[in-house]
Amino acid sequence: MVGALEDSNKNLIDYFYVPKAKDIRPVYNGASCGINEALWSPNFWLPTAKSALRVLDFGYFSVDIDLGEFFLNFPLDEILRQFSGIDLTPFVELLAGLDFVLFKDTDGLFKVRWSRCWMGCKPSPFFAIRFYYWAEEFARGHHLDANNSLRW
Repeated sequence: MVGALEDSNKNLIDYFYVPKAKDIRPVYNGASCGINEALWSPNFWLPTAKSALRVLDFGYFSVDIDLGEFFLNFPLDEILRQFSGIDLTPFVELLAGLDFVLFKDTDGLFKVRWSRCWMGCKPSPFFAIRFYYWAEEFARGHHLDANNSLRW
């Protein structure tokens, strides 16, 4: 998820961490770093619980696929990676024991480039949904293949 520092890292994303069980989860704040002002994402419809229930009948089931949980699974567009730097200077001692290479930048900070969709980035929901449907199409296989059990 994190790439090595490159000289073309043009922006640092604000972030904070949230303790979750025995783990720490970073939350990237795209709203405060100013990058969203320069980004565009298409409008698209997402069902609400109310609109999804209207199409169900007795004996039907529905699943909530929380796409917010998917963000870290899908890659960020290559152009946006150069504007998605994060400063890991406060965590250098924690990362020293891992198989992880950190490079000190010219300003003395240990910065890396984030390469996955992040919360707060305006087009992240669009990227996550697009990649999800590509993955689903790949998993289902070709619908005309007689050996494909998912063809129906």
